[in-house]
Formats: sequence, structure tokens, C-alpha cells
Amino acid sequence: MLVEISLAQDWTSRDVRRFSGPEASLGGVEIDTPEGYQIFDSPNLGATTIRKEAGPTTVKVIGYLPRGGQRFYLTEKANEGFWNDTQMITWILIPGSKRAEATSRDKPPRILKKETRDFFKEGPVTAEVWEETVQLAAVTEWNPTYRRSEIDFLMPVKVISFQADGESWEVRCNLFPAFDSDTGRIPGPRPEFYGEPYRALITKPAQREIVLRGTNRAEAMRSVFIANTVWAGGFSEGRLQTLRTGWTAMPPNIEVSRLSPPHFTKDAPMRFRFSATRLNDTPVVLSLTPNRIVGADFTEYGTLADLGGPYPDSESLGWAKFEHRIWNLVVRSDQSIEVVAPLTAERGAAGMLELESFDLGPSYEEDLKALLSFGKEEAPLLPAAEDNVWNDIMNTKVGPVPIRQRGPENSPF
Repeated sequence: MLVEISLAQDWTSRDVRRFSGPEASLGGVEIDTPEGYQIFDSPNLGATTIRKEAGPTTVKVIGYLPRGGQRFYLTEKANEGFWNDTQMITWILIPGSKRAEATSRDKPPRILKKETRDFFKEGPVTAEVWEETVQLAAVTEWNPTYRRSEIDFLMPVKVISFQADGESWEVRCNLFPAFDSDTGRIPGPRPEFYGEPYRALITKPAQREIVLRGTNRAEAMRSVFIANTVWAGGFSEGRLQTLRTGWTAMPPNIEVSRLSPPHFTKDAPMRFRFSATRLNDTPVVLSLTPNRIVGADFTEYGTLADLGGPYPDSESLGWAKFEHRIWNLVVRSDQSIEVVAPLTAERGAAGMLELESFDLGPSYEEDLKALLSFGKEEAPLLPAAEDNVWNDIMNTKVGPVPIRQRGPENSPF
């Protein structure tokens, strides 16, 4: 049921929560709208309805304004109205969200620690550490009725086991707290830009284990969901929506399995191999055929085809050794797999947070300590290929990507 919201404008542009990172570089986040959506001239239900779009359809948005339990979304075009007087600012309301229901059992953020000290040798600075506990769906079903929405937070997810029955499959997973979660989830007014207090948020799962089920591509999923690999799980409305592994220069800092520089084939469809680290286990080789091969516009290259060696001098080779360790894999709710070219945008230093207040038992805290060390490991290089089918990225350019596997050459997550 929709709730009436006051017509008074008691918000400013600073209250709009814009999606940050690579998502914004693609013009926003796609949200499925089975029931369609409404466009208003201001962010309240008493405002003038400009038009209604029938569903099912999708809409791409770059942020939202939270109002009275609802989210009024902004498109990239409407956002221009904040600095362009000729562009009208319009707001989108999307019915069908299960977010309020999913978060009703959560424990909202509470402050764990607040201290003032001379962090940067330039005078006293106030810092706060907050913690929230989220209750997640015990089982997420990736099927044709799954409704995509914006990602609420990321959390480390370790694969326990994979099993399949025909094309249907199931992954059991362990969850870990996100120590560097989205501080925009902290209630109340946000600090001024570059102001105090400096904040950190721990997003802690209420349960240790969840299950993910899919309806097709079982063998493709088996090739990547190897026991003890660790992924950044993107959760939306309490459900698991995406899984990403491989180190990235983009925040937030979620510790995941690291990937080696890849080997690849040049036939269609292209295939890839990576060595991957595992938590408290030996590295493993992932061999897969991705649905899409996408690139990041944060690299020094213009196109994916230009990626790869050989490199003309030691300086170029040194950069390549770093760059080709930050390829990523992304598995999405449509059960597709993407290989993602390196991300090299700025990433803040990872903070070490104490493990106090968790009370989850000694075995869990041992795993947490292992996870913090795990993020510093590097995946071993793949052994040299024994045939002429596989190419080492350090020696060979990717070249043209087959049309059926080609995706946008900027970041997809």
C-alpha cells in the first residue's frame, strides 16, 4: 500500500543518494518493474503525475530520494535538472518493492565506538564505527520471476558446496561481515563533504549460511562455484542478486578470491582460464566459457582488443603484472557469467577493524581472521599451456571479441 507523503519540500540535493562507482558510469542501475512505474514532478505521492509506464519493463536510474518509506528514483536525464535550468527534475516511483518487508527484522545501524584523536597529525579528528545486522533470505531462487533492483550492500560469500540435478543447481554458502560497508546506510544527516565525523560501517549477517538455487546452465555454474572460493555477494531486498570475484580497485573493500592473469582461446566462443585463491585451501584453476566479455574504461587501453602483451620494456611489463591480476568474474541473476577486464580506479586503503561485539563463536572469529589475511594473497600463475589453443595474456593480445560474447567496454557492476 502506498503511503501519502507531505507536499512540503524539506529536502535538498544533498539528500539524494546517488549510486557510486562503476554503476553510475553506465548511466545507472537497471530495475525490473513488472507492474510498471509512475513519473512525478516532485518526490511525493500528492504531486502531479506526469505519466504512467505499463509493465513489465525496466528502468535505469542513477539514485533515489528516500521519502516516508518510499524511494523516489532519478534517471540520468532528470538528474541534469540540478544544474541545468532547462531540464525538469522528475521522479520515478516503482511499485512492487519487497525492501521494507525484507528489512523489517534487521537491527539498524548502532554506534560501536566513537573516538577523537590525531589521526592525520593535523589536529584532532572524530571517527565513528557503526554496526548493523541484516537478516537475509535463507534461500534465493534465480528463476524467470526474479525481480532485479538496486544492490543494497556487498558482503563476502564463501562457496561451501555445489550440486546439480539436470540443469537445476544449488550452491550452499557461508556469509561474512562486510567491514567496509556503505556508510550511506547510517541513519541521520550525512557529514559535510570532507567533514567530520569520519565513519566506518560493519554490515553483519544474522545467519551464517544461505542457499542459492538456479534453473539452468548447471555445468557453467559448476565451473566457477568451486568450494572455498570467496565472492562479493550483492544483496538486494534481502536476496542474493550478483556474485563477483577477483580483486578490484573500486570500493567498497570486500575481500574475495584473487585471480591470476588469464589464459584464453581465440576461437568462438572464447574460453578463459584463471588460477584462483581459496580461503584456507589451495588455489584452484577456473576454466569457463563466459556469456559476455566486457571491458573497463578505467584502463589505459581504448578497447579490449588492445589488452595483452608482449610488452616492449620493463616499465610496461611491470604495470601489466599488476593490471592483469585484477580481472574479475561476475555471475548474475539471469545465470550469465561475465569476464571483466581490469579495473584500476582509485581505491582507499583498507582499514583494520577489531572483531569485538560479534559473539559468533571461536570458529567464526578464526574464519574472520583468516579472511582478513586471505585478501593479501596472490593467485599463482597458470602453468604454461601444453597446446597451441590457449594464449597467455602476458604474451598475446585479446584481439577482437566474438560478436555473441561482446559486451559494453566499461564497467558492468
